[in-house]
Amino acid sequence: MSPWSPIELTRDCTATTVPRGEQVALTAGGLVEIVQRLGGSITVRTEMGSLLRLDGADADVPGLEAFAEMLARR
Repeated sequence: MSPWSPIELTRDCTATTVPRGEQVALTAGGLVEIVQRLGGSITVRTEMGSLLRLDGADADVPGLEAFAEMLARR
């Protein structure tokens, strides 16, 4: 298993739990690890191991501005 490589969230946002699809709130300063970037969304893992999906519009939250800009051009 790879080591935990967290990044800090830059602002509050809403995420969707995987696989249940429930909406949850993430707060600025929280730590997540990017697991996957696919299509128009980003999957992250929390420190507790929960998987969450961020919409591409929130790609700036974990510091992926370039990904957000690419999606905006579509």
